[in-house]
Amino acid sequence: LLLKGIKVNPRHLDMLHVTPNSQGIAHEHWNKLWVVDGFNGDVVMHDFRTDHGPGMDYHGDAIIRRYADFTITKDPNDHVVSHCVLDKATGWLYVVDHGGQRVLRLNTATGMVSGPGNYRPWETYLEYSMVSGYAWEEIITSGLVEPAGIEVIGEHLLVSDHATGEVVIYDLGGSLVTELGRVDAGGPGLIGIKVGPDGRIWGVNAT
Repeated sequence: LLLKGIKVNPRHLDMLHVTPNSQGIAHEHWNKLWVVDGFNGDVVMHDFRTDHGPGMDYHGDAIIRRYADFTITKDPNDHVVSHCVLDKATGWLYVVDHGGQRVLRLNTATGMVSGPGNYRPWETYLEYSMVSGYAWEEIITSGLVEPAGIEVIGEHLLVSDHATGEVVIYDLGGSLVTELGRVDAGGPGLIGIKVGPDGRIWGVNAT
């Protein structure tokens, strides 16, 4: 790989090496990210802390925390994703469980370190641990065939359905997450979605 004439270490495509078959990623701040680990079926917080620059491979100052009280089931054909999105206003991380035909959320402000990480890392980090005692819940358990992409905008949650090609819109403002309506995005194949600065829903059709 080349970046502005600099040879880039391709290992940075899987930066901290503890989330194989990653299904989705959400940014929190600076170099702190949340990843859906498709290999282990859980969610992992990656804090790279210092930007190491293109091609650099020192990760010894990283903090990694694994959240494994639930199971995310990836597409066995590795075609449909299980994306996630962080609502930075509330601290809730919304996660698609493609295989479970559901959406769950976890409160990133809760929980405590409870022991070392249970999946062997490739290298040594400042911290690699399990988290327990955090708040999480299923919020959508019906009405989705092949959920894939996810987005949050204000008090609305958007989920794409790969099978139907619809964007399903939910209301987050009440005590229960309720469906408001659906947008036909032009047929099956829809995966990742994002609301752009123009207020439009942008999507990727993998088919």
